[in-house]
Formats: sequence, structure tokens, C-alpha cells
Amino acid sequence: MTIFIVTCVEENYDTVHREWRLHLNSDGGVVSSSFLLTSPYDTDYEAGLAWSLEQYADGPFAIARASQISLGLQNYGQALALILEPALINLMIKSGSDRVYNKIQIGVLGAGPQSRLQSIHWEVLEQMSLWPTLRDYASQVSIVRYATQDGTGVARRPEITTGSINVLIVSARPGNENDVPYRLVSRKIWSIVRSSEDLTSWIKIHFARPGRFSELEKILELKKKHFFSIVHFDGHGIVRRKDQTAMLYFVSEDARSQKSKAKSPSAIADLLYRWGVENVVLNACNSANALQPPTSNLAQTFIQHGISRVVAMSYTVKTDTAAMFVESLYQELSFVIRASRRQFPNSGVS
Repeated sequence: MTIFIVTCVEENYDTVHREWRLHLNSDGGVVSSSFLLTSPYDTDYEAGLAWSLEQYADGPFAIARASQISLGLQNYGQALALILEPALINLMIKSGSDRVYNKIQIGVLGAGPQSRLQSIHWEVLEQMSLWPTLRDYASQVSIVRYATQDGTGVARRPEITTGSINVLIVSARPGNENDVPYRLVSRKIWSIVRSSEDLTSWIKIHFARPGRFSELEKILELKKKHFFSIVHFDGHGIVRRKDQTAMLYFVSEDARSQKSKAKSPSAIADLLYRWGVENVVLNACNSANALQPPTSNLAQTFIQHGISRVVAMSYTVKTDTAAMFVESLYQELSFVIRASRRQFPNSGVS
């Protein structure tokens, strides 16, 4: 597979005109192309988009409103593609490439944790129908969001994983009738891994039971550093009103209590970083809300504290949606593992 990798980097933001100056670069910044992007943010539309994703399923009779919002998202994506496409094609020409790629990967990097660049719905650009000309250069576009770590702008160098991929699932559900069943997510992951003897030998599933913070600490301490490739949190998050700080819930340390215990993402991330965990899945609603202050963004806080890659959610999702998300994520992971083994059958590298 041939991939053209570019990074969209924020140079500055004009608060008066609500306009970013951005530049695309490839080959480590040797080749670059600049352009201007006016913020497409609209309060009413963002509220409508949140409604369509979070509430429309509960009352699916407002078809006209939902269709209007869907059309608005298409227009949003087309406008974004029209601005980005000339700079992207110019960059490809500067790079001396005239080939057709399987994929173009666009990384988005804001200027520090206060940047609003991540509030743009970049993922809409993954629809190839939105690109008038880029379709002649690639068959797929993928979006990756970057964030600086500890304010340095330097990401931790990933460790090479050999042997099995160890996944630790931390499920912290209070168990009330309105909540997602605590086994729903873990059962989906378990079923995908157990569906193939080939996958079973490569992906090992571990559970933190009960889903307490102290249990997470204990399991990590029992294993060597870098043992876990992925830690998957299945639970709830909350934003404290007094300081707009996001928190992640764990099962209470008191075995007699049915209440959850909130923990700061910085404390969780510091623990994971200390034990060499690089990949985190936050199966919690609004865990990557870029429209709120940076302190309300769980995913960004994890990255700032040294976690290399975080998969999270920008909105509140329904039970079925959460299950579909998890299933798709681990099916894709299993696909990558199978493809890697076919490509490098004797390497021992996963």
C-alpha cells in the first residue's frame, strides 16, 4: 500500500477575522504549502449536529430536521475540501510525485492546548466524494489528530511490540438499569478475538475486576513495563462545573458502595505512562469534546501527559452505537494484525 503522509500545522490564528494560517508539510517539513482557513464554527449548527447524533435516535420522526443537518455537514465538508485541496495537490507536485496513492493521511496539529483548530470536524474529509480533484490522486483519505505532549511538541517515541498484543479492559459501570451493561463492550472484544485461533495467539485480553483505580494500579505493577499495548476504559466521564475539568469514573473503593469514584485524567495518564502504556481507548461519552475548554477534553489531557495515541468520542452515544464502535475498532485491529502476519510471516513483530 502506498501512502502519502502530510501534516496540517497551525501557524497562527487571527481572532478578529476568525481565520487560521496553516501549512501542510511532508518529508519532515522539507516540502510545504501554506493556506488560510476561516473558522466554519456556527453555534446553531453545532447544536443541531449534537442533537442529530445524540437525540435523533430517541425520536426518529423529525426527518426533515435530520436531513437538513446531514446536508449541512456535506456542505461543511465540501467547503473545507475546496480550501484544502489546492494546497494539498500543490504539495504533492512539489514532492515530485505523480503516482496515484492508496491513501493520503492528513495529520492535524494545533498550536498548543488552547488551540481551537481541533474543533473543526476534520473527519468529514474522509468522504472521497467531497474532493473534486483529489480523487484522481488517491482512493482514500484518513485523518489523524495530533496534540503536543507536556507542551514540548515532541511525541514519545513508540516502543516496538514483539509477540502478543496485550489489551487491558477496565469496565466501570454502576450497574443501574439505564446504564450500558458492563459486559457489553468486553463481550464484543472477547468475541472478535476468540473468532479466530490465529487472533487468539496474537491478542491477549486481560480484565481489571472490579474496575477500581487501585485494581488498575495493582495489575500494572504485577506486569513489566510496556506489557500492555492498549488500555481500554469502558465507563463514564464527567466535567466538574466549578473548574470545567474532566474526570473519569471508576468503581468505588468501598465494596459496600454502589457509587462511582471520579479520578483526574492526569493522574490516570501519569500512571499509564509510568508503566509504558502508549495506546488508550476511552469508551466514554464526550471524552474528546474539542468545542469545550482544553481541561474538559479527556483525550487531550491523556496525550499531554505522555500517552501516544488515544481513541475517544466527541459526543454522547447510544448503547448500540457504542457496541458498533468497539466492534469496528477491534475488527480493524484484527485486520491489521492478519495483514502484517501475511506481509512479515517470520518477523515476530506485531
